[in-house]
Amino acid sequence: MGALIQGLLDLFQWLAKVVGAFFTWLWTTITGVLGWVWSVIDWVLATAWNWFIEFLQWALNLLFMLIGWVAVLPVKVLGVLVALLPPMPPQLNDVVRDIVVPALSLADRILPVSDAIAVLSLWGVFYGAMAIWRIVTFLRGGR
Repeated sequence: MGALIQGLLDLFQWLAKVVGAFFTWLWTTITGVLGWVWSVIDWVLATAWNWFIEFLQWALNLLFMLIGWVAVLPVKVLGVLVALLPPMPPQLNDVVRDIVVPALSLADRILPVSDAIAVLSLWGVFYGAMAIWRIVTFLRGGR
């Protein structure tokens, strides 16, 4: 009877080892296959994202190129129109030399260009600081 029980115990121990090894193999196989499937999905998603970013860069490049063309087009049209104009009469050269240049010189003595740029810069800094302050108070929920 003891040999029979020992034989059954050995058989069940062997069966437990076989079943344990089978489920270990099954778990390793399933996780390996799922890892491979996830790597394929990850590759597809990464590639699709990279293609989307490339398309977005291409679209923005095209948009700004078109904006550049539209911005330069009036300048080119004005250049063509100016080229069609007749030459400037010599009397206008006298007006520029005798009236416009002294007027610009007088204006520069009243308010030099560098001082005007400095005043405009200070004005821009002040209104920029005020705009930042308005944004900060808005974000804080105040008025």
